[in-house]
Amino acid sequence: MTQRVTFISDASPDRALVQLLRERGFDVVIETATVANEQLAAWAPDLLLLEIADASAGIKILKRLRADQELKQTTIVVIAEWGTGQATLALSNGADAFERKPINASQLVVAVEQLLRPSTLVMTAGVTED
Repeated sequence: MTQRVTFISDASPDRALVQLLRERGFDVVIETATVANEQLAAWAPDLLLLEIADASAGIKILKRLRADQELKQTTIVVIAEWGTGQATLALSNGADAFERKPINASQLVVAVEQLLRPSTLVMTAGVTED
């Protein structure tokens, strides 16, 4: 069964990240923060990646996600600048994990796999050496 990752961002999502997630077998949906506020229950994601520059707007979305009965159990990973307090704020408001900017696509894909496929052996997203 293909797992769905929804990427909610107020900027252009990291193309390398989206490509790596798709290569690893995830169905990736990209939405804007505006759509996220309007259509929360319409999705059936296994994991949400939330990247919102404005911390207060991101926390509002996070709280709405956690309040929605359809999304209450969905894994949420917040992506934000380290050292801004966003990690603590996000985790204390219901995020399951935090990844810092700038995004390291390979590292984030491994984190997504560990969160969604904990019982399988997770290999690095990089190229193997010959």
